[in-house]
Amino acid sequence: MYSLKNGYFYKGDKIFFPCGFNYMSSETGFQIWKDWKPHFIERDMEEISKHGFNTIRILLLWPDFEPSPGKYSKDVLEHLDEFARIAGKYNLNLIPTLFIGWGSGGRWGPPGCEGRDIFKDKGMVKLQASHARKVTSILKSHKNILAIDIGSEPASLLLSDSDRGTINYRYIEYWAGEIVHAVKEEDPDCLVTIGTDHTSCVRDNGFRYDKLPVDFLCVHGYPVWSPFAIEGLNSYRASYYIPFMTNFAFAFKPVMLEEFGFFSIMAQDDRIAHYFDVVTHSSYLNKSNGWLSWCWRDIETEAYPYKFMPQEKTLGAVRADFSPKPQIDSFKEFYRDLEGIAQLKFDAADIGIYITDSYYADEEHMKSWRSTEEMATSYYYSFMLLKANTMNCEFFKSVEDARRYKAVFLPCAHNLNINEIRTLEKYVHEGGELYLSAGGYLTGYEKICGVKALDVRLYNNGGEMDIFDKKLRLGAVKGHYITYIQDGAEIIGTSGQNKTNCFINRIGKGISFFVPVPIERMMDRQELFPDEWRTWVDFYNNVLDKIGYLRKVRCDNSMLEIMPARDVSDNPCLYIVNHSDKEEKALVEFQDKKKKITAMPCKSMVIEFKGKAEE
Repeated sequence: MYSLKNGYFYKGDKIFFPCGFNYMSSETGFQIWKDWKPHFIERDMEEISKHGFNTIRILLLWPDFEPSPGKYSKDVLEHLDEFARIAGKYNLNLIPTLFIGWGSGGRWGPPGCEGRDIFKDKGMVKLQASHARKVTSILKSHKNILAIDIGSEPASLLLSDSDRGTINYRYIEYWAGEIVHAVKEEDPDCLVTIGTDHTSCVRDNGFRYDKLPVDFLCVHGYPVWSPFAIEGLNSYRASYYIPFMTNFAFAFKPVMLEEFGFFSIMAQDDRIAHYFDVVTHSSYLNKSNGWLSWCWRDIETEAYPYKFMPQEKTLGAVRADFSPKPQIDSFKEFYRDLEGIAQLKFDAADIGIYITDSYYADEEHMKSWRSTEEMATSYYYSFMLLKANTMNCEFFKSVEDARRYKAVFLPCAHNLNINEIRTLEKYVHEGGELYLSAGGYLTGYEKICGVKALDVRLYNNGGEMDIFDKKLRLGAVKGHYITYIQDGAEIIGTSGQNKTNCFINRIGKGISFFVPVPIERMMDRQELFPDEWRTWVDFYNNVLDKIGYLRKVRCDNSMLEIMPARDVSDNPCLYIVNHSDKEEKALVEFQDKKKKITAMPCKSMVIEFKGKAEE
C-alpha cells in the first residue's frame, strides 16, 4: 500500500507525508499492552485525528508479547490487533516498533535471557527473528501499517561500551539483516526501518547508516543530549541540530524524523513552540520525509520508568487533560504548509560535504586516533556555516560523487586513503572547487593544496587567526598537527601565536583552499557570541568568494536558511526559514534582483522573484 520513491512516501501514486506522534497511553504509559484500556486508546486516536494528524508510532515491549522464549501472550497479541483496528478507524497509520533499547529512560531487554548478547548470540537472533515474524503475521492484514520499525535506539541494548564501534558493527549488520528478512518473508511489501539515536550519526555506536539493511532510516534527535556545545533551545545551534542529522543520514538512505520534542519542565512552552516551527520546516529542507513528535500527551502514570524519570512525563504536545500546548499549533501549521511546500521544485544541491571512508571504517586499523565524534563536530559546524551563507548543500558518502558538485567541503580531513586523495585531486584538476581543513597529522593531500610539511607540533591551545582582515578566535583542541609551508600555494591568512597559515592553490582548472587545523571543531565551545558567529560566517563567505564559487543567492542576515526553488508556475522563488526567535530583516539578492524582507520569529516564508525588485 505504501512505497518509497525518490526518498518520499507514496500511497498509491500520491505523495504522503507522515505527521503525528509517538504514542503511549497517558494513563498506562509503557504498561499499555498488559494494562489494557481500549477506551483510553480510542479517545486518544479520535483526538489525534481531530487535530489533523495521520500517523502514530507504537512501542511493542518484547517481554509483554513473549513472556518467555517461544511462549506468546494470546491476550497481548489480540491487543495489538485491536489497536491497529482502532487506529484504522480514525485513519491513522501505524509504525510499530519491535524491540526497545531505550524509551523514556527505561530499557526492555529480552525475556528470560538475561546476560545473553542479543546481537552476537545466534540463538538470540533466531529468537528475535521468530518474534518479528509472529508480530508481522498479526499486522499484515491491516492496511494502515506504514512500516515496521525493528528497533528503537537499540544501541542501548549493547552489553557494554566495548561492544560499540568498528568490529562489532558486523554483528549488528547480521542481526538487522535477520530481523528485516523475517519481516519481509512474512510480508514482502512491508517497508522496514530502524529508529537510531544520535550516536549513530555523531559517534560510531555500531549501528552504522551504511550497514543497516532497511528501506529507510529513522533518526531521533534532542539537542539536550547532543555532544556539541548547544546553548539553549532558542539558539541556531539547537535548531540546526536535527536538520544536520537528517541531511547527514540522507547520504545513505531516505530518512524520517521519528522522534523530536522537548521537556516542558526544562523550557517555556513558547520556546518549545518556536523550536517546533524551525525544526520541522528546516528538516524538510534537509531531506526528512516524515515527522513524529515525542509524544502525544503528558503522562499521568508513575509506573516504570516514569517513577525514576519524571521529566519524561512532560514531553506531550497536549497536557494530560488534553489542553493543547503551543507546540501542537506549530506542528499543525507545518503540516498544513506541507501541501504547498511540496509543490515547490527545489534546486539540486551544488555544494557537497564529503563523509570520508574513515568515518565508518571497515576495519579497526583504518580508524585514526581522531574519533568519529570529532569529525562529526566539524561536519556539524561546516554545515551550519554553509547554511548561514545561503548555500544549498548536502552530505555525500562516495568520493566518486564529488563530480556532481561545483564545490566540495571536507572539514576535519584526516586519514584519507589513496583512492580518496587521487579522486579529489582529479576533481580539482578538472575544475572542481575544494575546501579542506586538517583533522590531524595523517595527510597525503599536499599536492592538492600546494604545500609541504615543515614539522609536527603539539597544538593544545586556541588563540586567534588573522584572515580576511578579521580575527577568528579559536577554541582549544589538543593533538598533533603539521606546520606547512608553501609549495606552489598562496598564503591567505596566519595565526601569529600558533604559526598557522591558510593556503589557496590552483591546480589544473580548479582550486583548493586549505586550513591546516580543524578550524570548525574549534568553534565548539560554550561561549560563541553573536559577533563571533558573524565573523565565522564571514570567514566561510570569503572562502566561497576566494575559490570562485558563483552563488545563486546572497543575504546579509546569517540567521536565515534559504533554498532556491521554482513554484507551480515555474517562477523562481526562495523558501526561507528564520532560525532566530526574533524578527529578522534582510536584503536578499536572487535572479539579478534585490528584495528587502522581514522574517517573523522562527517562521518560514516563500518569496517570489518574478516581479519588480526593491532596491
